Amino acid sequence: MKKGILAFSLMATGGLIATALYSFSLKDKTADATDQHPKLNIERDYTEKLSVQNSGLIMVDFLTGFDPGLNTIPKAVFNQNATALAKMSNIFNLPTIMLGEEGGFRGKFYPLVGEYLSKAVRVERHTPSAWDEPNFQVAVKKLGRKKLIV
Repeated sequence: MKKGILAFSLMATGGLIATALYSFSLKDKTADATDQHPKLNIERDYTEKLSVQNSGLIMVDFLTGFDPGLNTIPKAVFNQNATALAKMSNIFNLPTIMLGEEGGFRGKFYPLVGEYLSKAVRVERHTPSAWDEPNFQVAVKKLGRKKLIV
């Protein structure tokens, strides 16, 4: 039962982050002279392919302490997938945020993920929704990218 609840809470957290990022991208851009971004253009903004120039990566909760709740794929495969994603970010020099709170029952970031993403911005999340964490909002804005891979 506990494993199912943990897995569900991880999925819900990911969904909340994706929803928050999506809603952030839809905020109406007014013609204010201080605004660096033009008004949202759906055809341009949503059909543009991902590229190194327009994308950033957010790695959410790739922490060893969540392993006991993982039962949909083998833990080794999940770790390899996380490591591959970190390698990809490193190879393409994508700006990256590592989101999660290390320590306690959460454990640490997977060792190879931390190694490959040593230059990534680390943001601790103390709330269920990362978007409620001011440091996360600042880090996302500093990425300067419109397309975020979560």
